[in-house]
Amino acid sequence: MPKEHKYDDRKKELLSSRKEAENQFDKLIIYISAGAFVFSVGFVKDIVGENHEPQFKLILVLSWCLFGLSLLTTLLSQVTFKTAIDYLLKKINLKEQIENKEKEKSDANQKILKKLTRKKKAYDGISKGLNISSLVCLLLGAILLMIFLIKNFML
Repeated sequence: MPKEHKYDDRKKELLSSRKEAENQFDKLIIYISAGAFVFSVGFVKDIVGENHEPQFKLILVLSWCLFGLSLLTTLLSQVTFKTAIDYLLKKINLKEQIENKEKEKSDANQKILKKLTRKKKAYDGISKGLNISSLVCLLLGAILLMIFLIKNFML
């Protein structure tokens, strides 16, 4: 494979992944926010009843806060994921320029490559942590919502 095409497929793949992540992010935001908040707001009236004052409102408010935190961490995760891809693309571009002799293979460029690698890994780690946090918040929010509904249904 010629050198000038060595990274083209990888770049296309990364850009495609980035675009897909953006599309999935939009869907995820819609599904989680619509599902969690609409369900909890709409169902509270049905389960508790309109003439009955809901008990354990703090649990409900905490579940809403956790759903909101889940959305926020998902948003931040997408931002950090895109940033990691940007650093990887910069690294690929620099490697390509060095291999095509557009830039020299100097110690300075090697340091830049290492720096780009470190930054990409850091943003990958942050993104993974945020993804885990998002899932944990979503699960805890769902558990608290279930507790709220059970406590009010049994009254």
